[in-house]
Amino acid sequence: VEFTFPPTSGAGGSEVTLTLTPPRHGVTVFFDERPLPKRVLEDGRLLVVTVPSDASTGYFELELGGRRYRAAQVFRVR
Repeated sequence: VEFTFPPTSGAGGSEVTLTLTPPRHGVTVFFDERPLPKRVLEDGRLLVVTVPSDASTGYFELELGGRRYRAAQVFRVR
């Protein structure tokens, strides 16, 4: 599972759209080890999450089928 999320920085509380390749259902999204609520769009291709307002810079991770997939790049919280 690969995913991208432009832009790679934002304020705490901002929405971020993760684009999954290939699209997946049943994915749990984490930011800095914290599970995030999400909206699933385009049949699992897009996941919209909100960075916690009290978060600091960290990594998005996806959990699918008991495995975790960590983003290659950090998300900088301003």
